[in-house]
Amino acid sequence: MTFSFITYFTSTLLADAYRAPDTVHGKRNYTYMDVVRATLGGKKAQLCGIAQYVNLVGVTIGYTITTSISIVAVKKIKLFSP
Repeated sequence: MTFSFITYFTSTLLADAYRAPDTVHGKRNYTYMDVVRATLGGKKAQLCGIAQYVNLVGVTIGYTITTSISIVAVKKIKLFSP
């Protein structure tokens, strides 16, 4: 649940700050890290980048575990079906 909240929060931040700080004529920020760099600056941007990659690894592990549990459940269902 935590990883899904973090993903939602960062997506919302990216959408809100697509052109920051000027919403009409500002420089386009294509990635989350561009938004963080424009908002926070150097060191804090690196810390947020590390947090973003840790989140990506956590989500990947979560999907892998969920997939393996689902595959086992499907195999059990097929085992008992005629």
